[in-house]
Amino acid sequence: MKKILLALLFTAFAASAATLTDAEIREAYHKSYRYERSQNYADAIKTLAPVLTAYPQGYTVNLRLGWLYYLSGNYATSRTHYQSAIKTAPDSLEAKLGHTLPLLAQEKWEDVESLAKQILRVDPANYTANLRLAYASRLQKKFDAA
Repeated sequence: MKKILLALLFTAFAASAATLTDAEIREAYHKSYRYERSQNYADAIKTLAPVLTAYPQGYTVNLRLGWLYYLSGNYATSRTHYQSAIKTAPDSLEAKLGHTLPLLAQEKWEDVESLAKQILRVDPANYTANLRLAYASRLQKKFDAA
């Protein structure tokens, strides 16, 4: 019984030690924005590592990392983070629009078209989704759709 109690106590302590405070999370985001401004994407990503560890399915951290990995040219990892953000918040137009960026960079026109159409079903006047759909359609030689 004593061992079980100690194990539970240790588990609770370890879990609380891994939890970040609001101030620590806020500071990680502030640092990542400062690093991004100076185009130091590697450090911007590193500063968010503790937030990602604490909240691996977190919407905002995955959305932010998707953007930073896109800027750094790591499109596959960018897509992974955007997909995590979309999985967490399936109705997020921002995450879907963001996801189109690495898809465009990788010339995955059909995937861009699919995401843009998902966005336009919800928001037919979305300028960015319309623009990206027209661009992807034109590159697929779907001129009537563009």
